[in-house]
Amino acid sequence: MSADVVLRGVRPMAAGGPVDVLVRGGVIERVAPGVVPPPGASVVDGRNGILLPGLVDAHMHLDKTFWGLPWRAHEAGPTTRERIENERRLRRELALPADEQAEGAERCTSAATWTSTPRSACATSKAS
Repeated sequence: MSADVVLRGVRPMAAGGPVDVLVRGGVIERVAPGVVPPPGASVVDGRNGILLPGLVDAHMHLDKTFWGLPWRAHEAGPTTRERIENERRLRRELALPADEQAEGAERCTSAATWTSTPRSACATSKAS
């Protein structure tokens, strides 16, 4: 099977009428009506379906972060109950208000600062 594929008659992000999408080597190369498949390409009938990007669960729990604090080794056990109990214990010991931790994490997760802001600048007032 070729790494090339044409998705025939799909509606990317539900916008407009159906088009064809040529994917070559895992990269979208062309989006247009009537795309001619290259030799050896697979053709998939999209049946006028909506074409969405791959779904990625990239969420974070801003109320549960220790961002801005010194690194801590993982101490929780393998079960959800053990992880919850560990987090509650740490919150009691560190006296971390969840809203302040969330604000610090939010400052550092904005697209403009994620890679350029030192962790210390993201700390809460109690952590700095």
